[in-house]
Amino acid sequence: MEDLVIPALLVAISLMAIALAGVAAGYVRVMAMVRRSEAVHEEPRQVMEEAQKRAVEIINGADLAARGLEEEFRAQVTRINSENAMKYQRTLDHAMSEVIRDIQAKNSEITGQLIMSVDAVQRELSSKAQEELSGLKARYEKKFQENLEEKSQALAQKILGRSITEEEHRRLVTEALEEAKRNGIF
Repeated sequence: MEDLVIPALLVAISLMAIALAGVAAGYVRVMAMVRRSEAVHEEPRQVMEEAQKRAVEIINGADLAARGLEEEFRAQVTRINSENAMKYQRTLDHAMSEVIRDIQAKNSEITGQLIMSVDAVQRELSSKAQEELSGLKARYEKKFQENLEEKSQALAQKILGRSITEEEHRRLVTEALEEAKRNGIF
């Protein structure tokens, strides 16, 4: 329908031009007749009036047709603009929903990666902390055992009045450590 508006306007303009050419030709013909027959004034005047009426009718008809086509053209342009605006809005809405969905997917992906990284760091820190705690515990147990051995030897020497053998000393220390563990000291 849009493709017909401009050709229709051109046809209307062409009809107006043909009408004007017809009027002009009629006018020229009438004037020639007037010149040929000057005695008869009435007939040329009537022909002239008739030609003028006819020309006015043709021009008014072409003008009405052109106005109708112009109104139709404006209505079609308005409709097309409205359709294009709706298509643009739908496209924009679709693009926005795609972008939001992509952002949410990336957010979920990044959140998952972050959680995995935090878990890995926690495991690594926990593992290192366990290693450090185990090392500290072993060092303190060793120092405690050495200190206990020294004190035990000194105490045994005071109590017994003599020193004990290393084997007796180890047995006493082992028994003391086991008792300390049972009592929750370690």
